[in-house]
Amino acid sequence: MLSTGQIEFIKGGIAVNIRSDGRKNNEVREVKLLRSHLICTSGSCKYEGEITIYTGIKLELGDQSSIKINVSSMKRTNDEKQKALYLQELLESLYKTDMSELKVGQKGWVLVVEVFLLCQIDIAYLEAICTSIYEAMADLRIPTIKVTKNLLTEIEEYELLPNEPTKSFKCDKIYVVGKVGTELVKDMSLEEFYSVDQKLILAQGRNGYNKLRTFDSCGFDADDLLRVLMFIK
Repeated sequence: MLSTGQIEFIKGGIAVNIRSDGRKNNEVREVKLLRSHLICTSGSCKYEGEITIYTGIKLELGDQSSIKINVSSMKRTNDEKQKALYLQELLESLYKTDMSELKVGQKGWVLVVEVFLLCQIDIAYLEAICTSIYEAMADLRIPTIKVTKNLLTEIEEYELLPNEPTKSFKCDKIYVVGKVGTELVKDMSLEEFYSVDQKLILAQGRNGYNKLRTFDSCGFDADDLLRVLMFIK
């Protein structure tokens, strides 16, 4: 836990646009993103930055198209499991979108996203996790399926066409932006995340729709969406 003095020091730096690691409020740290890093997946990414995250996507045919996200880490405690469940619910709510383009006959593709952190799970790593998911989605290749109906049973039959072109699926881009007074700050460190007055989550929709929300119920100013959009450019 940070002391009151540490929090005030961090907030003071953000207020004057000089952060504790020397970055300005709009500067981000260098990260390495390696696509197609994991075998036996349809899309994957290794995120190397402040932490290391492995994200892999597997495809399943289900009753309807959806995204399922599982989060885990090397730690196996009840507290860690609770944090993973909370993070999974938040991520699935952020990535809830129209997936009608992934329908296959009367069924649809289910994107099973497995996120593994080489550190303790923390909500402060939300943006890093979302970046890893975004890159794994960009690496995703969805095969072509031929759908026919059996004339006797009227049941749909599915045939994989490995020689046909694959499809891609673009997901929303998620940003987490901190707010201290009227100042905004992006790519927050763990300490900054727990020091700022407010944390805003921006979802840049793949269909051009942008949505802003907070981690709590305190709401945000009417002009914050436009300010955040301009800030992350």
